[in-house]
Parts: sequence; C-alpha cells; structure tokens
Amino acid sequence: EALSEYQVSKAQQESTAATPLPSGSDQEDLDGCYAYIPQFDAKAAAGLGSENPHVEVHSTLAFKRDWLKAKGVKPESLAVIYAEGQSMWPTINDRDVLLVDRSRIEPVDGQVFVLTGTDGAIVKRLIQGPLGQWILRSDNEDKDEYPDRSHLRSKENEHRIIGKVIWRGGDL
Repeated sequence: EALSEYQVSKAQQESTAATPLPSGSDQEDLDGCYAYIPQFDAKAAAGLGSENPHVEVHSTLAFKRDWLKAKGVKPESLAVIYAEGQSMWPTINDRDVLLVDRSRIEPVDGQVFVLTGTDGAIVKRLIQGPLGQWILRSDNEDKDEYPDRSHLRSKENEHRIIGKVIWRGGDL
C-alpha cells in the first residue's frame, strides 16, 4: 500500500510535535489557522510506476484551514507525497509535491489521481472512454514515450485509486 491507514494515523499524531513554529508565534493561534498534513517519503511515478516498500513520514506541510474548507476537504483525509518522472509534464513536474485527498476514490473524467497497481504507485489523468471504460492518460504529449493505458480495472492490470490530487507545488 502506498499510504496505509495506520501510517496516516500515526503521522497525524506525530505532526503537531514535529512542526517548528515561526518565531514569536502563539501555538494556539497557529493551530487554529493551519492544518498540518503528513508529508510522506512516498513517490507516485509520472511514468511507469514507483514502488514504495517502506513509507515513512518525512515531516508535515501546513495548509490554511480556510483554504482546505473552501476546497471541501478534511485535513485527516489528506497526505503529501512526491511525483517522480516526466509523464505528467507540464501539469506535474518531476519531484513536485502533491496534496492527495484520500477520501476521493471514485474516478472523475479529466481529473488527476494517484493510483496503485502491480507496477507501483502512479499519478495519471483519468479519461472516460466512449464505452464507459477508464483510460489512464499522461499529460506529456510524447505518446510514443507515455502512451495511454486503456484500463483502470481489467484482469491484466488492476489499479486502485488512492486519492485525487488537489494541489501541487514545485519549481516553475
């Protein structure tokens, strides 16, 4: 599993203690304004797949609670992981930080999700095909290098959605 329930729960318990505060700030004021989301060392391949045999909490990232509320997400459902590879370029770059909502596991046409399958964790855009099937698509236009995968669930290759990518951070 890329992000087990145990790992996320443990990270949330440790997150407040592991987060440094800006100098001169009041812990209570900051805790009220920010949610500290566990930052895992897991990677989702923007390519063929990243195996994450042992996932640990790196740290936390602080997100404003007002922003999370406006996005309609709950802090306890969120996790931070990293992208690896170029298949989702220009939307997602290699080593970008991804904020994943693990409560959103139903496919939505045109949205970006982190999935896990036999080839490890991947990040792809889901496209609903004309017959109702789901296509795993890379945003990179080099389709020789990054072709569509025409199956979300099939006997040969089953992928399970870990969550929807709701934010990415990285270099310009």
